[in-house]
Amino acid sequence: MGRLDEQVALVTGGAGGIGTAVARALAAEGAAVVIADIRDAEGTDLAARLGGRARFTHLDVTSEDDWRRALAETERDLGPVSVLANIAGIIDWGPMEEQSPESFRRVVDVNLTGAWPGMRATAPSLRRAGGGVIVNMFSLSGLTAYAGVGAYAASKWGLRGLTKTAAPALAPDRVRVCSVHPGRPHPHDGRLRRRVHRRSADPRFGEPEEVARMVLFIVTDATFSTGCAFVLDGGVLAGPPTVLNPADRRAFADPRHPPTIASPPIDAGRRPTCLRRPTPRRGRISRPAGTAGTTPCRGPPSGTGAVRCRSAGTSGRGRRDGR
Repeated sequence: MGRLDEQVALVTGGAGGIGTAVARALAAEGAAVVIADIRDAEGTDLAARLGGRARFTHLDVTSEDDWRRALAETERDLGPVSVLANIAGIIDWGPMEEQSPESFRRVVDVNLTGAWPGMRATAPSLRRAGGGVIVNMFSLSGLTAYAGVGAYAASKWGLRGLTKTAAPALAPDRVRVCSVHPGRPHPHDGRLRRRVHRRSADPRFGEPEEVARMVLFIVTDATFSTGCAFVLDGGVLAGPPTVLNPADRRAFADPRHPPTIASPPIDAGRRPTCLRRPTPRRGRISRPAGTAGTTPCRGPPSGTGAVRCRSAGTSGRGRRDGR
C-alpha cells in the first residue's frame, strides 16, 4: 500500500527532467499520475513505462482550453485531482538589452501566466477531492537573481507572490500551496553551472530525484506547511565555503595553536586606531575631572601590528569608542 493510493496527481512538464522524476516518485507511492506536456512522444512513452493508472495528456500551460480539456478528461477517467505539480518552465539567456519583447513575454507566459490558469482551473477539482496540495516549481531565481535571466527571474518572483496569496485563499478548502526552489542547475546548463559551482558549499550538483523526494515530502508529510518555500541549493544561499590557511586548520585541530589573524593595513592618512576593546568593570570607577567615559588604554595587543591610539600618548587613557 502506498501513501498516495486513490490519489490523482497532475504533473505539468512531466515528460522530462524534474517533471519525470516527480511523476515517477508520485506513481511509486500509488498515485494515478497524469503527465501533462507538449512533448507527446516522450510523455506517452513515460506513461507506458509507469504503467498502472498513469496517463498522458497534451497540455500547453498557456492555453486555458487545454487546461479545461485536460482536467475534464482526468476527472472522467480517474477522478478529481488532489495533487497539482506545476513543473513546466522555460528559460532564455542573454543580456537584458538584447532580449526581444516576444522572448520576454514567452518566458513569463509559460512560467507565471501558465501556472495561474492551472491553479485556477484545478481549484474546483481539489475541492471535490476533499482537499489537496499544489506544488509550484521555482529555482533560486525566485529568492535571488542572476544576470542574464531577467525574464526568468521576473516570472519566478511573480509566481512566488501568486503562491503566497493562493495559500491563505485556498486554506479553508484544505488545499495547501507550497514552492520548491532547487538551486543547483543540471549539467547541460553550463553557463550558470560554473558560476553557481564556485558559490556553493556543497561541490556536487543536485539530482532530479532529490527534488522529486522534496515534492513527495510536501505532498505526504509536510501537512502543516502552506505558503512555504522549500530550498534545495547545496548551500548556495548560505555562501561559499571558507578556505582556511594551514595555521587555521591546526587551530581547529589543536587549541594550543590559535588561529592567525591578518592585521588590516594602516592608512598613513588616517588617525591610528586602538584595537584593544575596553574591559568591562564592575562598580563605580573614580576618574579625574575631564576624563568621563574613558578607560585605561595599555596599547594594542602584541603581534597585531596596530599602534597606540593618540589619546593614549601621554595620559595613558584611550577613548571608549576606540577613535
